[in-house]
Amino acid sequence: MNVAAAYIRVSTDDQLEYSPDSQLKLINDYARAHDLLLPTGYIYRENDGVSGRKAEKRPQFQKMIAAAKSAAHPFDTILVWKFSRFARNQEESIVYKSLLKKQCGIDVISVSEPIIDGPFGSLIERIIEWMDEYYSIRLSGEVRRGMTEKFSRGEVVTSAPFGYTVSNGIFVPDPERALIVKSIFEEFLAGTGYVEIAQRLNAMGVRSRRGKPFENRTVRYILRNEVYAGMVRFSGAGKHDYNYNGTPENALVKGKHEALISPEMYEAAQQRIAGLASAYPPKAKAAQPGSKNMFRGIARCSACGGVLIQTYSSGTHPGLQCRNYVGGVCKESHSITLEKFTDAFLQKLEEDFSKEKIDILIDSPEKKRDTEKIEAAIRRENARLERVAEAFQAGADTLEEYKKYKAEILERIDQLRAELEKTTAADEKNTPAEFIQKWRDAPALLRSPDLSPEEKNGFIRQFVRKIVYDRKANVLNIFYHA
Repeated sequence: MNVAAAYIRVSTDDQLEYSPDSQLKLINDYARAHDLLLPTGYIYRENDGVSGRKAEKRPQFQKMIAAAKSAAHPFDTILVWKFSRFARNQEESIVYKSLLKKQCGIDVISVSEPIIDGPFGSLIERIIEWMDEYYSIRLSGEVRRGMTEKFSRGEVVTSAPFGYTVSNGIFVPDPERALIVKSIFEEFLAGTGYVEIAQRLNAMGVRSRRGKPFENRTVRYILRNEVYAGMVRFSGAGKHDYNYNGTPENALVKGKHEALISPEMYEAAQQRIAGLASAYPPKAKAAQPGSKNMFRGIARCSACGGVLIQTYSSGTHPGLQCRNYVGGVCKESHSITLEKFTDAFLQKLEEDFSKEKIDILIDSPEKKRDTEKIEAAIRRENARLERVAEAFQAGADTLEEYKKYKAEILERIDQLRAELEKTTAADEKNTPAEFIQKWRDAPALLRSPDLSPEEKNGFIRQFVRKIVYDRKANVLNIFYHA
């Protein structure tokens, strides 16, 4: 028996009778009727709602193509419910079908659209693909026109932002989060910065609409969103930004929802944002020399484990600071000039390599598996947190139930993070003298002006896993690996 693979995809516009299970049933019926073996491992199913317009955005499709192109050639045929499931872009459909046929000897068969052999059959197949692409383009246009019409009436065309829920096509204030939005604007206008606001919210256990900790950019996004002043913005091209120019592609109208702040408060916040942007232009910072340093990706914060990134603490003098602190997530500043950090690192290297023995990290497969398991559990808890918030917004849970569930989930996340910290802590073992002898000249090489920061970074990574800086204790620890 020839071996077949199945590709299954359901778009958001499909009806129930064309569900993934329905498609698979029809494909299985076809395989049995034509003596094709369809192993479970060769059933490629996209997540619901994945668009067929671009193949590069369909992970299961790419996985199937990679398997087909492999040396093993594990299947001889690809079965789809309709050719539109394989691709809705005729150009991509022709490219991938030609690749599969010429390089792999694999045919793509639609179980519901039988094609006769020969040139006429190929012509019919191309006509079907053209009709699928035309339908997709037309559907996209109809959806855009419908959204534009709703937008012109001040109705909802996007998911609810932080502080609102959706009811009958209109944004409705979320009692608990609406107060948080108001406090963000009030604190900002009182002189508090993005980072400080984010840190306060995180300390209170507040999470974003997606269940993630607040960052400075999250706060800035809220402060710049006109929806809180009673307005609705819509981009017909599908791009949402704050560069309002009054064109139909990027327009602003009065919404039907209740505003959380006054237009005057919103405008005052925009003026302060503009003032901060002019005082601290991001492009000016990026243009400073020496943006790359030899500690990139290696230097770490002792408080949260975040990477230390390069900043400019005063004028053009480069420094290092915790990325998460800059984002408002980490509570402790780890600011230090790059010069001081470099001197401390080289001095610590010289001290360590003057000893008879030093310790290195042990990276075992078991530890890696444990770490991945805990990280997956944290992701699941964050997803639960988002679902609990959605249940409250939809009215399924009371405010008391929401607070109870949220507290339980956040407690569990804290426990998992503590467990992750223990798991990823350094296992140590003494290294042989050969290791010390091999890298004894490292400090001298790293002081050389002949090596670029990138070259020094690559050199350090050969024997250093991470460099942890503790600002409070004024201690720098180097973790080596063999």
